[in-house]
Amino acid sequence: MRIVNASLYDKKFKFLEDKDLIDDNNKYTIILGENGTGKSELLRQMINNLLRIKILNLNTEDIDDGKFAYRDCLDSYLSNEYKTNLTERSINSTLTLSVYEGSDFCINYEKTNGKRKIKNFKGEEVEISDGQFRYKTKLNTNGMIFIDTVKAINIISISESVHIKFPVAQDDKILSYYYPGHLKDADFNYLKTSSSSRNVNEREKSILLSIFLSSLRVNKINLKSIFDLLKFEYKIKIEVNADTDLNSKLDRLKNARFNSVGINKEYNMDVFYNAINWYSGLERNERSDIFNNDINEDKEFILDLKVNSDEIMKLYHLIEYDLINVSNIYFYRNNNSIYEMPIKDMSSGQLCIISSFSSIAAHIKNGTLVFIDEPEISLHPSWASKYIELLQEKFSVFKRCHFILATHSPHIVSNLPNDNAYVVTIKNDNVSECIKSNLFNFKSVDFQLAKIFDFPGDRNEYLIRIIMVILTKLSENQPLNKDEFKNIEELIGFLPKLKDNDPVKHLIQQISVLVNNE
Repeated sequence: MRIVNASLYDKKFKFLEDKDLIDDNNKYTIILGENGTGKSELLRQMINNLLRIKILNLNTEDIDDGKFAYRDCLDSYLSNEYKTNLTERSINSTLTLSVYEGSDFCINYEKTNGKRKIKNFKGEEVEISDGQFRYKTKLNTNGMIFIDTVKAINIISISESVHIKFPVAQDDKILSYYYPGHLKDADFNYLKTSSSSRNVNEREKSILLSIFLSSLRVNKINLKSIFDLLKFEYKIKIEVNADTDLNSKLDRLKNARFNSVGINKEYNMDVFYNAINWYSGLERNERSDIFNNDINEDKEFILDLKVNSDEIMKLYHLIEYDLINVSNIYFYRNNNSIYEMPIKDMSSGQLCIISSFSSIAAHIKNGTLVFIDEPEISLHPSWASKYIELLQEKFSVFKRCHFILATHSPHIVSNLPNDNAYVVTIKNDNVSECIKSNLFNFKSVDFQLAKIFDFPGDRNEYLIRIIMVILTKLSENQPLNKDEFKNIEELIGFLPKLKDNDPVKHLIQQISVLVNNE
């Protein structure tokens, strides 16, 4: 699955070329822009539209054929807590999604509280406004699209920000949409402990579950190279506390099918009974004892992520549904000598790498759309420069995936692959440009800053090299060629962005004077 183009508030963005729809290679699109140009908002609205495509095809009665309604079809699928924190504003967006060459979806979404036209009792057309927001969703398809194809759209969103950047769904599995690390109906507790000060917070719990889930997959992704990068052994230890009311939690699972999007959803309770029996040391025929006794023993588990799949499976079910509480998670740091490192002592960069890659590894499959917002947060430049390479290496077994990243990091941009990758620039003047990666990858950071980020910074060495060539020719009265005149025009355009005490600015001003005097 690939996103071809999108628009938001009259800005149009192209993410791929037509030739990229033919092969099975994974694609990479990097979105660049100054703060406030709408990079995160673009990602968020693309995800919203993808979810609407899935909902409109799952529930054909929601299709309104492009007519305004007083409710968004996505509304009942989102976390109530997430919705209460949304700011009401008008939105106009489109998204074109390609299944394969010559077959795609196009969705247009509009939200407005503007005036609307009606006919009065005299048959005259008049404008009225009741101040309420109205929603219009129109879905078009080109070529043959199968309902199973729509259901199979798999979406992963990754953000290391403490703020909620992407939609939070009530139930991930119904929509095949995963935003790891955020509570489904209490996202304000993101960095608070799950139920008491004894327990890890929701982000830490999410990292643990993603590591577990990735190690349990049939086509498992070996995260060992990620652990190696962080100088960790490929094993973890967890401490579990027994402060849990088992009866009420099992009852909650039985009644979970009555939520707004999970009607008739039932859990396989045998999975939980078996896991509880294992944890408690009970035999299967002693299941009835489960309802008379809480899990009343604190334990610790040291888990080899390559070997202990049976234990990991049972712990995954118990932890995911809060039947037991994790009080601490330990990684084994291998820095000349091996020692335990609590997750709470890990650096923000270590958490960023282990969180993002384990989350993708837990949920990715063929044709997945992966949205990543500012992955460079907390990363040292050496790690940021390896980010795209790690994505390529770890997930190469999957086909037709599209990774879309919003970033400010020239280190990420400079290490894009030669093929199958593009940079989309967003500027405040509503202009967007899609650039092939082979025009700028593996170039210096100063080149990236000047040519791609349009902000050269101080004493930019790439600009200095261009300046020296031009000044040399001018001093020797040699004629300038067409490319050099173009370079001069670009150099002069940088003047407002350079500090007055930057020698690069002084040199550009000299060139400007010399050229104008000729």
